[in-house]
Amino acid sequence: MPRKSILTAKERAGLLSHPTDEPLLIEHWTLHPEDLILVNTRRKAETRFALALQLCSLRYPGRLIAAGDTIPAEAVQFLAEQLATRPDVLLDACKRAATRSEHLDLAAATATFVLSTGVHGSLTDLAIGALDALVSDKPVHGRQHQISWLREPPGPQGSRAMIAIIQRLDLIREIDITPKTSELIGMERRINLAAEGKRLTAQNYRQMNAPRRYTTLAATVFELGLDLTDQAINMFEALIARSVRRAHRRREERAQEEALNSQDAMAFLRDLAVVLVDAHDTGRPLDPAITTFTT
Repeated sequence: MPRKSILTAKERAGLLSHPTDEPLLIEHWTLHPEDLILVNTRRKAETRFALALQLCSLRYPGRLIAAGDTIPAEAVQFLAEQLATRPDVLLDACKRAATRSEHLDLAAATATFVLSTGVHGSLTDLAIGALDALVSDKPVHGRQHQISWLREPPGPQGSRAMIAIIQRLDLIREIDITPKTSELIGMERRINLAAEGKRLTAQNYRQMNAPRRYTTLAATVFELGLDLTDQAINMFEALIARSVRRAHRRREERAQEEALNSQDAMAFLRDLAVVLVDAHDTGRPLDPAITTFTT
């Protein structure tokens, strides 16, 4: 049977495309001193350009440049400026498969790249066990698998929803996907993998090979942690705002009640004053007049 394609052609192209935005180029395609030392071991300008291009491509989007690939003009110009060479040198670069293979071997030999099992290898045994539990065939939350429960919306705004968010965050913190693992995946790749992971069932995960399963799960759990943190902050702000509104409403109700009580007290004193003035004017004793008024 042919393998099921989870990503659309557009999603796959976005995942494997080279950067064009300046922030991404600066973050991922800036040549480090050790990169330049390696690049300058090549004699010809086009060979240096080709090696630098492969180094940057392996860093982002994380793949080797193949024959027929079109490199965006923005990326070519950004790299040419760092190498102090002309962009059209690229026309002579990466023409031979043997050269591309040599460049891959050179890049793989450097300490700045971790190939294929890097993400899987960066996970602790505890994290791997926790990720396996997420997609275990034994449901733990009613009839839900942990991964489904983790992705489930917390529900309408309220204390129960807040507790549900905190419980999910506690589970994610127990899994402990470290920043190192997140960096190995890469920001854009992590976002794309998480978008895929949020749609997969526990069975889909179990059918993957181990490196792909753990990489996708790590990206998904990391992004869910960010999403749940945002939800927790928004929920907290909403609950505080609701408590403040309730406090204001209760204060207004008490103020209205106190105003009514004050009006009743003033009316009582006014009527009592009338009785006392009348008793004084008619020469009647005050005590019987007060007793008659208050009974």
